[in-house]
Amino acid sequence: MNYFINQTFIYKLLAYIILLILGTGLGFPHLSFAKESQAPYSLVIEPEQCVAMRQGQLCYMDVKISWQAKQMSDYCLFSSLQAKALQCWSNVITGAFRQEMSAKENLVFSLRKKGSLSDLITNELEMAWVYDKSTRKNVSWRMF
Repeated sequence: MNYFINQTFIYKLLAYIILLILGTGLGFPHLSFAKESQAPYSLVIEPEQCVAMRQGQLCYMDVKISWQAKQMSDYCLFSSLQAKALQCWSNVITGAFRQEMSAKENLVFSLRKKGSLSDLITNELEMAWVYDKSTRKNVSWRMF
């Protein structure tokens, strides 16, 4: 009986190894070992969307931004709200930023090398509304 249990275990182990080998190179990328990202930069914004009650109202949010690069360098984070950098980092490959912000329109964040005017990567924080902007004024109803 002990022989039967060991034999079953060996067959399951071999099946797992075969699946693992096939998954790493023959069209099963979700089964393969973790691979490095192909993109040289990543920029993640949380939340991805800010919701205000009505269109045109300020939307208040606590923005968290994280970024990564494959090459160590000096980087700066920019926002469409201002021309000045939100924050800069020296001789790094990753960074994080957190700040309370308010906006009426979508915000675009970009990562640049320090001193450069060209964006390495951009990401957008979208605005959304519960109610669209009303074109008519509120009407109060009266019986008399």
